[in-house]
Amino acid sequence: MTDQISTDALEEKRRRLARLLAERDRDRGHDQETRTGPVSFAQRRLWILDRLVPGSCAYNIPIVLRTPTAPDRRALAGALARVVRRHEVLRTVFPAPDGMPVQQVRPPFEPVVEELDVSAAPDPSAAAEERVKQWSGQPFDLATGPLLRAATVRVSDDEHLIALCVHHIVCDGWSVGTLFRELDAFYHELTGGAVASPPELPQQYVDYAIWQRGRLTGERERELTSYWRERLEGAPGILQLPMDRARPTGHRVNGGNEEFEFPEDLARAVHAFALEERTTPFTVLLTCFSALMGRYSGQEDVLLGVPVAGQTHQELEGLIGFFVNTLVVRSDLTGAPTLREAVRRGKDAVLGAFAHQDMPFEKLVIDFQPDRNPTVSPVFQVLFNYQTAGDERVRLPHLDADLVPFDSGIVRFDLELNLYAHERRLGGSWVYNAELFDAAVMRRMSRTFGRLLTRALADPDRPIAALALLDDADLAELDRLTAPAADALPPAAPAGRIVEAGDDPRAVLDALAAGETAELRIRPGLLHRLVAAAENGAAVRAPRRIVVSGEPLPLALERRCLAALPTAELHTLYTTPATGAVATRRCAGDAPAGHDVAGRPLPGRRVRILDAHGNPVPVGVPGEVHVSRTGGGSGGTETDTGDLGRFREDGALEILGRRDEQVHLKQVRVPRAEIEAVLLTHEAVGDARVDARLDATGNLVLVAYLVPHRPHAPAPGSGPDSGPDSGSDSGSEEAGRLREALRAHCQRLLPEVLLPTSYVVLDAFPLTPDGRVDRAALPAPVAERETAAPGHTEPSTPLEEALAEIWRSVLGLPSVGVHDNFFLLGGHSLLAVQVMARLRRATGVDLPVSVLFRYRTIADLAVRIGSLGAGAEERPGALARIQSGTVAPALALVHPAGGSVFCYASLATALTNRTVYAFEGGQEAPSHEARAASYLAELEAADPGPFLLGGWSLGGTLAFEMARQLHARGQDPGPVVLIDSFLYDGDPDSPDTHAYLLHSFLRDLTADLGMAARELPPGSEFLTVRRLFADVLDGWGDSAPAGLDLDEVVRRYGIYRDNMLGLAAYRPTGPRYPGTVHLIQAEGSPEAVEGWRAVAEDVVVHRVPGDHYSIMRNPELVRVAHVLDGVLRAAGRTPEEANRR
Repeated sequence: MTDQISTDALEEKRRRLARLLAERDRDRGHDQETRTGPVSFAQRRLWILDRLVPGSCAYNIPIVLRTPTAPDRRALAGALARVVRRHEVLRTVFPAPDGMPVQQVRPPFEPVVEELDVSAAPDPSAAAEERVKQWSGQPFDLATGPLLRAATVRVSDDEHLIALCVHHIVCDGWSVGTLFRELDAFYHELTGGAVASPPELPQQYVDYAIWQRGRLTGERERELTSYWRERLEGAPGILQLPMDRARPTGHRVNGGNEEFEFPEDLARAVHAFALEERTTPFTVLLTCFSALMGRYSGQEDVLLGVPVAGQTHQELEGLIGFFVNTLVVRSDLTGAPTLREAVRRGKDAVLGAFAHQDMPFEKLVIDFQPDRNPTVSPVFQVLFNYQTAGDERVRLPHLDADLVPFDSGIVRFDLELNLYAHERRLGGSWVYNAELFDAAVMRRMSRTFGRLLTRALADPDRPIAALALLDDADLAELDRLTAPAADALPPAAPAGRIVEAGDDPRAVLDALAAGETAELRIRPGLLHRLVAAAENGAAVRAPRRIVVSGEPLPLALERRCLAALPTAELHTLYTTPATGAVATRRCAGDAPAGHDVAGRPLPGRRVRILDAHGNPVPVGVPGEVHVSRTGGGSGGTETDTGDLGRFREDGALEILGRRDEQVHLKQVRVPRAEIEAVLLTHEAVGDARVDARLDATGNLVLVAYLVPHRPHAPAPGSGPDSGPDSGSDSGSEEAGRLREALRAHCQRLLPEVLLPTSYVVLDAFPLTPDGRVDRAALPAPVAERETAAPGHTEPSTPLEEALAEIWRSVLGLPSVGVHDNFFLLGGHSLLAVQVMARLRRATGVDLPVSVLFRYRTIADLAVRIGSLGAGAEERPGALARIQSGTVAPALALVHPAGGSVFCYASLATALTNRTVYAFEGGQEAPSHEARAASYLAELEAADPGPFLLGGWSLGGTLAFEMARQLHARGQDPGPVVLIDSFLYDGDPDSPDTHAYLLHSFLRDLTADLGMAARELPPGSEFLTVRRLFADVLDGWGDSAPAGLDLDEVVRRYGIYRDNMLGLAAYRPTGPRYPGTVHLIQAEGSPEAVEGWRAVAEDVVVHRVPGDHYSIMRNPELVRVAHVLDGVLRAAGRTPEEANRR
């Protein structure tokens, strides 16, 4: 027996040695392996999103484990290293030669496990959560990797965290389980436990990507394409959920999370009904959720995303990677189906989608090219996820660790519903875009969803649309919320003269001029003309109070009225169209931005929002506005106003338009008020309306009707065509420029399906007898294509020809016209990346990919490129006019440290119709003060003013010094705008300053070139500048942009160094500057406020999201432009000064 045991032990040792030797040989083979392969379709989409939104952490996956004992960091790192060695995808990076991403597998490595300690914090648990959130929110560099990082966090002696963070491009949620199992097993082995022997992996992820692309060819591809084309034909491009705030113009990932749980009897009812209908609880819940989304959006055609594992083949089991696919499930709610009928329809939709799940969602987006907007998810905006074991404890026994639910604060869609079913429980959570929705709305939606489920399951043969969404408690809460406010009754008219405005704007002006007016009663259409007169310099004697009745006052007009007539108190009264009875009141200024807010009901009035079946709807959900009298024996007769509206969270009524004027395009209800609000954000627009008309081919299209805001227009009533029947000036050159500016403006801010096709410019809107805009009298649009540009125009300049050649090559087309839309030609995001890569090589101009979302034609793109570089070297001085306009004051921007004004191109474009100057660096100057003086002299020689001074980074400090010098002369420079500028207090002669300049220049250069941030190696400051940057360019290899040679880099550094040394020596002396300084501070930049308050008396701080570089690029640039535009508008220039331009 002993001999047998010895023999067995020896054999075990031999087997173990053989296994270790084989593993060593495999490791050696892996160490030498750096193979390259194609990306999968899912990886390609994430790579494109990363390029569109550089520095985003939206696809970081944080994983947090809690353990009572401190983990062995060395064993943890070793265990991670073994997982990384087994799974090539965890050591894969994504370079992009020729603008096309590829997978490049790197040799195995041992991840660094950071050590964090928050045990000394006052609240260690909260500190740990915040620290992990910050740590996991750091962006990955997909081109250089690694795309996996780890850390341990000491919370207390008996609580520790293990934090992992991996980019979604190399791992998905289903793969995390594999990662856990292998990590725990390898950790156990390395801490003295049993040998971990996971089975060999027959395939790696790069093999899967090759297989996936090979499979999607031939007959299978045709079958999938045919199915999805038929399934998505005519589908709506967007689910129009009622939002608490307008969609931001830039990409945002700030998310919220709200959890809920349903009663056990509801879970049993779901399962019972699923058995009755021979389907699954998943299908029942998906159908009911689709119905809920239909009720909230008012749509009967609902598209939802549903994630599926994607590991459909046995060879992929146990392999880590990005396999998850997203199916699109289209729910048909037409014809008021019962739950039973809707579930049967849903069952067919679900089975069809799963039978055709081999179509990657990313390829579906490219092939079917849904309406695009970088701020809106394509195809669907709401995700539905259902799991049958959602609350099972996830435990790693050898690490003695449990998975901790962790809210990263990141969201990828407008809304996600994650449902879980476990035993007899049913619950879930909402993950929502906090930029769009409030938490209170999500909590209310949970209750509404539960009630819809309960009532639909209790009566499955009743139409779902007829089910009431509110119970008695909800109705009582709604009545309390929307009850008349104590101050809702309009105060008594002030003593004095009351003017009732008629239809003649000149008569109104004359009446106001005749003497002091206590109260002016006026309609919105006429108020617009009165405000325009005040804005344009007419002598308008403001009344003490203005009362506007009729349709709700547009918020844009309200703001203009308050600005133009600041001494007047403004009240709005909403009157019912049918009876003219006053229903609600609001005092201007008490409502945040949104739609047209009518205010709170008056005492004695009751306002209800009902659905088509007469049921009250929840707060925030659109419906029909009904008004009735209360008390006094009136009988409470209810009037259907014909308006659509909704109640806001504060109980105020918001009007969404007339029910009989609702427009649907591509099965999407067109929110005309939202489009009109976007049009009114353009400073050249005084008033706007949107309607639907038939075009020459009989198709229904959106038409935007505009009344321009003309700074020097004659006062209302002074011209021959000032009446309500005034005509269109659509054919004028000014109108053409306005149309093109608004087209670009709307493309940046609206989904494609909501973009107007035509823009009609009018002198004034026709009005109905009660003062509302008469939409029926709006003229038909003229065919703009015939009056603006021919259908196909060949390139006429070398730059246009170069761009056309790039487009022809990338798009695979024999011919491209300069007015053809890139996306309508078949372009998509990946092709846009290739266009920009080739553009850099051909012209040396480096533009972000998102530029093609704004400049979609060769003609527009060529003008943009030409304005950035053309002529800059031809002028003798530093000053250049980069944009011309008529709105005063002009803006003069000073270059940052690199000397280029390229960074101001998009900013100038955002400041429509305003003259913008820019100073380009490169000229020598003995000091910061001397440079400012020379710039000031050049500006005054070119333009007597008025102008405002500003600049980004170092440019802000130069603008500040220019303002100081103007003030020293006794002149008023107006407010100065500093865009993330700071005062540098370093020693210009210090070696530390030299090292700082080298490192900061490289950061500036890579940011300017659109490249990933690079760091100089230690000791670089001891090399000569030329030798140093020669090494840098050699290291970049083919990734260096065309035209960027060593001489150019050295020249740029010389300009940068001279400017920064001037800044380092700059010390504003004397008393603090008495003027106003507006500091636009990036949230990701070091605090600079106190430094400026030390040298200026009045510093106004505007904080914007982003870092020092991102705030000068879209989407963050929009916030900067908004702040700057507000400063310019409030500059207080008189009409006489403006006319000097």
